This record gives sequence, structure tokens and C-alpha cells, in this order.
Amino acid sequence: MPQTLADLRLLPDEWRRRGMTPPHVLDAMVRDRVGRGVPSEPTYADFFSA
Repeated sequence: MPQTLADLRLLPDEWRRRGMTPPHVLDAMVRDRVGRGVPSEPTYADFFSA
């Protein structure tokens, strides 16, 4: 069983057990959203759905 905080930070189950999202999952979410080519200015779609 891991004994140090650094060891616990490497285990996704420890993050989820404490109700948090592991860093690698957050990184994937950011890459997914940023990778879509988000425009720098707001667009119609930001405020209304068709």
C-alpha cells in the first residue's frame, strides 16, 4: 500500500475515492475541448441552440 502523498497522487482510484477527477482525465477533457478549434470571439451557438 502506498505510504507517501506523491504515491497516492499517481493512483486514479485514490483521486476518485476522494471525489476528485484524476489529472490525466482532466488533461484529456481540456485537449478535447481546446482541440475543436474554439473561436476567440463568442458565436451565435454560444448563446442559442438551433
